[in-house]
Parts: sequence; C-alpha cells; structure tokens
Amino acid sequence: MHTATSTTTTTTTTMNDDELEELFAFSQYTATAATPSSSSSFSTSAGLRENSSINTIRTENNRKKSNAPTTTNSLPETLQLPPDKEEKLFDYQKEGIHWLYERHRKGRGCLLADEMGLGKTVQVSTFIGALYKHKYATSTIIIVPPTLLPIWESALLEWGCLKAPIVEVIHNDPKAKRLQRWRRLKHGTSCIFLTTYGVLRQDSVAMGVRMVDYVIMDEAHLIKDASTQTFQCAMSLSSRHRIAITGTPLMNNFEDLWSIFQFVDGSILGINRSDFRSINALLLRGNERDAIEKERCDAGRQLALIQDAIRPYMLRRDKRQVRTLEVEKRDLVVWVRLDKIQEEQYISLIDSDRVAMTCRNPDNSQSLVLLTSLMKTCDHPWLNLSDEAYREAFQSPFTHYTVDVDFGDIFSSSKISSALALVVKCINEGRKTLIFSRSKRLLDLFAIALHLWWINFARLDGDVPVETRVETMRHFNDTAGLWVCLLTTQVGGVGLTAAAASAVVLLDPSWNPSTDAQAIDRVHRIGQTRDVVVYRLITCGTVEEKVYRNQVFKGMAARQGTTAAQTEKEKEKEKKAEFYRYFTRLQLRSMFELGTRDRSETAAQLECLHPNTVSTEERAELTALPFVCDVSNNSCVHVEAVVETDDGEMEESGLSSTSRTGVKRRRQASSRSSLAKEQRQEILSQEELSDMLLQLEDNSKESYSVDESMLTYDD
Repeated sequence: MHTATSTTTTTTTTMNDDELEELFAFSQYTATAATPSSSSSFSTSAGLRENSSINTIRTENNRKKSNAPTTTNSLPETLQLPPDKEEKLFDYQKEGIHWLYERHRKGRGCLLADEMGLGKTVQVSTFIGALYKHKYATSTIIIVPPTLLPIWESALLEWGCLKAPIVEVIHNDPKAKRLQRWRRLKHGTSCIFLTTYGVLRQDSVAMGVRMVDYVIMDEAHLIKDASTQTFQCAMSLSSRHRIAITGTPLMNNFEDLWSIFQFVDGSILGINRSDFRSINALLLRGNERDAIEKERCDAGRQLALIQDAIRPYMLRRDKRQVRTLEVEKRDLVVWVRLDKIQEEQYISLIDSDRVAMTCRNPDNSQSLVLLTSLMKTCDHPWLNLSDEAYREAFQSPFTHYTVDVDFGDIFSSSKISSALALVVKCINEGRKTLIFSRSKRLLDLFAIALHLWWINFARLDGDVPVETRVETMRHFNDTAGLWVCLLTTQVGGVGLTAAAASAVVLLDPSWNPSTDAQAIDRVHRIGQTRDVVVYRLITCGTVEEKVYRNQVFKGMAARQGTTAAQTEKEKEKEKKAEFYRYFTRLQLRSMFELGTRDRSETAAQLECLHPNTVSTEERAELTALPFVCDVSNNSCVHVEAVVETDDGEMEESGLSSTSRTGVKRRRQASSRSSLAKEQRQEILSQEELSDMLLQLEDNSKESYSVDESMLTYDD
C-alpha cells in the first residue's frame, strides 16, 4: 500500500472517519516498511567500504520481510477470466495475469517487464477487467505517453470489457475541467482514469486526493530519473497497489531500476538513492573489460543481491523464451565511411580550439555542444547550419552550399546514399521499410532523395498530432505501393505496430540502446509473418562508433538487471554466468578523436569474437553498396553468457572453437595495446560521460520537443 505524505494534510478535510483510519494504517505501514533504518546506511566519503552495501541490502531485505503486508486470504487463490478472453490469450500471457493476481493477493506492487511486443497492455487490461468484474478493485489511474492513449482505451474495451463511463480519458482538457473530473475520485464510484505523464505533472495534487486501488504506469522507464518532477509526482500518488510496465526497465544504468522499484514499493530494495548510486558505480566498473578481479567479484556479489531482491516483484519474458514469434530477426550493423565533405567538417571540428580546450579542462556544457555537432556531421553537414542557412540550402538541394567552407549538397552524406541503396534493395525483396532517425531535418533531406527516386512514403514525427498517428500507421500498413515510412525514433518507437513492414533502417544510433530496440520492435512483434532485417548505419571511427560501444556496454547492464531466472537450475546457472566484457574504460570514454575512417575497429573486434555470423554472400552484397565498408551481426552481442565450466575453462556458449581462439588472441592484443593507451590523457571520466549523455537526452527533450514523445536533436 502506498501513501503520499505530501497529500495527507489535504485529504483529512475531505475524508470520513473510516477513510482517515484506513489512511493512517497505510501511512504507518509505509513509514516502517519503506524508510531505511539509520543503522543500515554507510559512508561513501572514502569510497564504498568492503561489503558495506551488501550488508545494507541484506539488512533491509530481512526487515522488509518482517513488515510485508499480509496475504489477503479472503480472495480466492485463482482469478477467473472470461472464457471468451482466456481462449484468445497465449499461455505466457495467462501466466502473467495470474502472476499479477498473486501480487494483488499479497498486497505488493510489481514490475511487468516482458520484452517489447509480447502484449503487456493486453495482460494488464485483462487483469484489471477481471478485478473490476469480481469487484476486487473499483478505482484505478493509468498513466501512459500520449501516443498510447487510444491503444489503452481500445485494449480496456476489448480485453477488459471496460468502457465509458467507467473508463475516462483525461488529456487535452483545460485545467479547470480536468480538476472537476478528478473530483470523481472522492465519490467512490467505479472508475478508471486514463491519462498522460504531462497531466500527471500538472494535476498530481488532484490525482492524489484519495487513495485508489491501483496506480499503473506504462512506459515506466520515463520515471527512471528520480530527480525529475515526473518521478516526484508519481511518488505523491496514494494507492493500495502499484504496477510499473516497461520492456526496458534499465536504460542507462542500475539507478534506473532503483527509481522504478522505489515507485513500485520502496521496501523492495530498501536503500536510499545516494547509497545505491555508489552500488551503481561499483556495478558499472565491474562491467568494464579492464576491471581487476576484485572489482569484478564485488560487482558480482552486489548484482546477485539486487537480483534476489527484485526477483519476486519483476516478471520478465523475452520472445525466445515464449516462442510466440516463428520469424527470425537479422540485426546488422552497417559500417559506413564518411563522405569527403563530412570528413573535412569532422576533422575541422576535432582540430578546433574548442576541442583542445575541452580536452585540457573538461566542461560538460561545452562537451555537449561539441558532441552534438559531431553527431550532426555524421548524419549530414547541413545539420550544423543555422536555421536561416539551412532553409536557404534546402531551397536548392542539388547545389553545393558554401559559407566560408563547402557544406556540399543533399548527397554530401554517406548515410543518405547508403540508406537509399538499402531501401531499393528492400523494395526489390518486396519489403516495406521503416526509416528511423533522431533528426527531423535528416528525414527532410532523405525525403527529397525518395522523391527523386519516385518512392512513395509516409511520415510520422512530433508534428503529427497524437490522435492521428495510429491512423497514419494503419494507412501505411494497408496501402500497397507505400514502401517506406519515415519516423523520428522517439515518436515512432512507442505504441505503434507496423507488422506490414519487415525491414528497419536506423540512420543514427540513439544514446540509449533501448530507444533503438523499441523502434525495431514496431516490426518484430506478434503479428509479423516475415523474417525481419535491421540495418544500423554507423560511421567508422567517429563519435557514433563510441556511442555504439556504449550501447553494447549499457546492453550488458540491462541484461544483468532484468535477468529473470525462475527455476533453481536457472538461478544456479545465473550465478555462474558472466557476460563477456567487450570494451575497456578508455575505449568507452574517448569521444573526441577520429579513428580509422575506412574501417571499424569495433567491427574487427566483433568479427574476431563472433566469426562467420555474417555470410560471405551477405557481406559481399552489402559492402558493394555506396560507402559501406563492413558489416557486423549485432544479434550476437550478449546473447550468450560466458560460463565457467567444472574444469575452470571459460566456455562461450554457442561459439565455435575458432571463436574462442579469437577471444584469446583479442585479449592478448588488447593487453599489449592498453599499456600504450594508458599513457594517453583521459578526456572524460565514466561518471562525466554518463552524466553528459543523460544531459544530452534531457536537453533534446527540453529544447527541441513539442511534447514528451517528440525527442529529436533538431534546432
């Protein structure tokens, strides 16, 4: 049960005696179960003391169990679902619904973290519908991104048999009208309020006026930053139960998990944010390839404790486990070299006085500007033009635009040429294709190229009203000859289904690997009938290659944080498992340097570790395209863990002996080269880099967005 101390004073003037007594009981439980005891805290001034944080979590877990809510014995052990709905559900979805009900009976919150595309909305809608049918719940607030409002409204009707007047959508109304509608919470009538994160930030006081049965947050990773207003408003709501829904609970680091479980139930981890931040640093350091044995062991122990603590309250299944998809997914990194003009602009930026000054005296604000400029150059030189200059250049796209230096024309971008060739290839194979980019301007330029080739396309970005986005995607799915859909990664990556498409091209990597994964899963999901192919365009030797390395690094943390072993055998294997560490700290940090321009060091490393995962024919076909110099199989990364066998050998499951030999050679080569690299000045610490990337993500939301679902880095 969850109460908001900030709203208690307000609610006493509107509640009757019974309600006040109930609220007081809930607040007493929260005070004892959710607040860490002073004796469990530890000092971080001199760094993390040996085993102190381990004992902290263990102490809190033991105390948490003694204060856990009692099981509601009056409820039946199983939840009866409507037969006509139950027969349409997959087995794993039925299991998910009954798991949610078990958490309900025990009075605990939970995180439903199934992989994207497995029907989390269907499971929760069916579950809530059954609770309302049996009168086990009568008041619910569901908070979702704007794009998902019509999807949730439809799912509640189809799977939960719930509609107006019980279901009420609160979104675009004037504030006075919204506040009037929230007053319905006081009346005690059966209701489900479906609203958005934007409304939550504005109306949290009115939403928390009375304790409700459920607060449900879809895309719960949006509260991953505990310092934001969104997180604070979510914590202020009062409810008996809480459900967080996200397929990507860990997007940047382990602090994301802390924030989500703090919302679900603060007693699950039972440790304050500053102490958990120290644990997070320990875990991330343990994942770096040059971490010493003690750092790895300490990180492993902490990780095991966190996994044990959250396991009863998180349900995570992926597509391989449930086998709902018979289609395969080929996830390829297409390494492209910069166009000549792009390269000249990139070198000019790297050699500028600003970069030299930043290297001598790192400053996050200046580093953010430089990183953004470098990322734009990798996409197209025109993206670094001022608004006025860009509009002028856009009027004559096939003429070189010159302002002191040559910015080239529309095709002065290796990505536009390579992506256009990939689109033609997909059309020849009869595939509809989704083209994603973080930049609306890059999509504008690519649209000109499509027009030039007479290729019809649809488009979805932040300028498309929320109410028409689903219809736009439906039109794309149903219209023959409409081969391409252009989407900004954030807008198109949430809540839309494009099962008619079977190819995805990512024009640029996102700072967050989960963002790209969400975009890909618009296609690779239930309902897909064709094998899916994904092309990730990344420029060799540039900041994009460093971003991809950090994606791999974050992906390792995400898999660790969402491991969902259920059986004893799986748990034992999980304890022995150790994901391969691909990159050293220096490889992850060195953002302001230009590496080899006609080949990728990362591609060479992945090929050494995972040889022959791209066929000779496929590699030859793709490298024959403009500017393409290499291809890697992203599907291999972190798919299998490195397991220590009984004889002490390190076995890489699923890899050939040739691959294991390659691993040894790569380790030896890395060891030799690291001695020389240690002498180089380190520009950014891991913490500085992490903060910088988070700030870049936040800046894109604040500076360039119309709403919370429109996140691009356009000026």
